[in-house]
Amino acid sequence: MEKRHGARFLKMFAFLSRKKIEDFQQGLVYDFLYYTVLSEIKSLRLKAFELKKILRHGVFPTQKKSLESLY
Repeated sequence: MEKRHGARFLKMFAFLSRKKIEDFQQGLVYDFLYYTVLSEIKSLRLKAFELKKILRHGVFPTQKKSLESLY
């Protein structure tokens, strides 16, 4: 389900980055949406990075020790 949301955010990001707006107020609204979508994309990337880290090394973000050292 998160993958679908990520694709939707990427589509919105691409649309907003191409959009040219002359009206200042409308521009502020689009800037807000643009940065909101950008922050969502970054958080999805961060989640993916943490998941890769866990799968590759067995290290959880809240722990300093690896799983191998526990055995």
